[in-house]
Amino acid sequence: MRTRLCTAALGLLLVAGCGVTLDDEPEPIAPPAGTAAPTPTVTVLPTPTPPRAPAPAPAPATGDDAGAGPTRS
Repeated sequence: MRTRLCTAALGLLLVAGCGVTLDDEPEPIAPPAGTAAPTPTVTVLPTPTPPRAPAPAPAPATGDDAGAGPTRS
């Protein structure tokens, strides 16, 4: 009998300590008076530059040296 009484008392203390209240509506959490919200800032990014066109490919060789490569003797 004593064990049940202690168990019931511990159970009530546990429930009472877990924030269980009889209030229907909890109090709203208001910001502290006197502190203003920080002013939002806007970041302006520079306009992106258009990509550059790739350099043109070199022209093929013409003349006597055209197609000259290593030779075998």
